[in-house]
Amino acid sequence: MACCLAALLLFFAPSGLRAQTGVAATVGDQDIRVERLQLQVELVLARTPAEGQKLEIIKAQVLEENIKQRLVNIYLQQSKFKATSAEVELELSNLKRELVEGNSSFEKYLEKRNISEQQLKQSLGWDIAWSKYLDNFLTEKNLARYFQQHQARFDGTELRVAHILIKPEDESSDADWKTSYQQAQKIYEDLKSKKISFQQAVIEHSSGATKINRGDLGWINWRGPMAPRFTRAAFELKQDEISQPVQTTFGFHLIQLQEIKPGKIRLEDTRPQVVQSVKRYLFEWLARKQAETTAVKFSGAYPYFEPGTRTLGKLK
Repeated sequence: MACCLAALLLFFAPSGLRAQTGVAATVGDQDIRVERLQLQVELVLARTPAEGQKLEIIKAQVLEENIKQRLVNIYLQQSKFKATSAEVELELSNLKRELVEGNSSFEKYLEKRNISEQQLKQSLGWDIAWSKYLDNFLTEKNLARYFQQHQARFDGTELRVAHILIKPEDESSDADWKTSYQQAQKIYEDLKSKKISFQQAVIEHSSGATKINRGDLGWINWRGPMAPRFTRAAFELKQDEISQPVQTTFGFHLIQLQEIKPGKIRLEDTRPQVVQSVKRYLFEWLARKQAETTAVKFSGAYPYFEPGTRTLGKLK
């Protein structure tokens, strides 16, 4: 099994990015330190620059992903999929051989990443256990079942959607985000009780540029062009249904599904995408399962989401 060292990004961060220190959260008896989150945040910002509230949300998302990864790792290390010492040593030996063949050294490898050999072994153990788990559950039968259950995500189905966008007046203000959510929730309740029509709500309340087009965003599919959270919510709707407020970095969206254009792509033509989605599904499922018995505590020293919500918690 080839080494998958991308997991190191979840476990460790180079020393050059350790301007901030402290504990961000504790999963069971394991601390997630602020400094270990820095690299991942920097990588996200390199693709999507952000500041103010948007930056706080990104930081909270990074911490959330680290917590899930730690929960999954706890589960795996307690299961039959746990990596044995012999398996870890074999992977370590393979890595050392590859480094020698590449005219490098194991010591330089550790120094560059600012990690110890024991930390590297922990990362390799995670990779081995996760691969074992996937080998057991990532079967053709499960792929086919998942495709059937979520076919619209993969077969090229397109949705015509419209939205009402409620933007915070000041994106750096927690109070303004809270006010925007309350406004969006009130509009949703009025739409549900038919006190106002969707088109009226667009005209009276939407902050989006599509306001002049009655909120029409045109056609979207599972791969874009909207933000993932927006897309997921849209694909859960039935024809003419309106979503509850969906938060993105732009604000809160009330999404209306106006039309569906079924796709024709088959499983064999989109298998890599289905595989990646099933991997993510399994990851999320394990994290939720382990969270039932493993306590997660936030220090308040780093941005986080209140449990079960997308609302930022109060920092100390």
